[in-house]
Amino acid sequence: NQKIIQIDVDEEEIGRNAEVHLGIASDARVALKALLEELPGRGKSTWQAKEMAEIKKKAIDEIEEAAPLQVSVLRTIRKELKDDDILVPGITNTGYWSYLAYPVLQPRTYLTSSYSGNLGYGFPTALGAKAGNPQKQVVVLTGDGGFMYALPELATAVQEKLNVVVLLFVDGAFGASLHDQQNRFKGRVIGTRFHNPDFARMAETFGARGIKLSGPDELGEALRSALSEEKPAVIEIPVPTLPAPFGVKSKPSVSRAAD
Repeated sequence: NQKIIQIDVDEEEIGRNAEVHLGIASDARVALKALLEELPGRGKSTWQAKEMAEIKKKAIDEIEEAAPLQVSVLRTIRKELKDDDILVPGITNTGYWSYLAYPVLQPRTYLTSSYSGNLGYGFPTALGAKAGNPQKQVVVLTGDGGFMYALPELATAVQEKLNVVVLLFVDGAFGASLHDQQNRFKGRVIGTRFHNPDFARMAETFGARGIKLSGPDELGEALRSALSEEKPAVIEIPVPTLPAPFGVKSKPSVSRAAD
């Protein structure tokens, strides 16, 4: 029963993405100095390897129980990529879960916008990663909403022979916002559903490879085939609107540290 303490300079950020036992709004230097004074001699870990392994397994089991589809997709990707290949998790549901469930095996092989949440950044970033690392495979996770931000860059990818593989998760919506509207705002849906083209056919018109799956369980063979191509590929994957891993049920009490 570990209790989580969050320190942040912005009181509004406390408890935003995870439930915490105690929130401290303070300059980090001030708060950490005070904590060290209160915890003398307790800075060295006493956890044993067996205990750490049990904690890790429990965390993995909990993640898989919460998001079985997303974890299955991420395991498939990890299986098909080499240790030094590059994954770019865009702002899409499986991208969110990859923060928790995708094993990163070497430095600079997981390119995320982190907390910035830049919708649409994934595909252009993947093209840059491929241009800078032509000897490596580059796979990007993107939703239909985010992909539409930079869809014309398919022309760039074909022209410059950047054989990036796009895993395009299609639910016909800005999924995270739609899920919020349905579950937090009594089903008042506005501006989050949209009409999509046939992405696989459209990729072919650009000169890329287009693959349209019936479901995520078909990904393994399709990804293996796309990675063998010498041109970019778009794999269209239909998914339902899924819950994201962030969000809390209640806000914690917040203490204001003295400056």
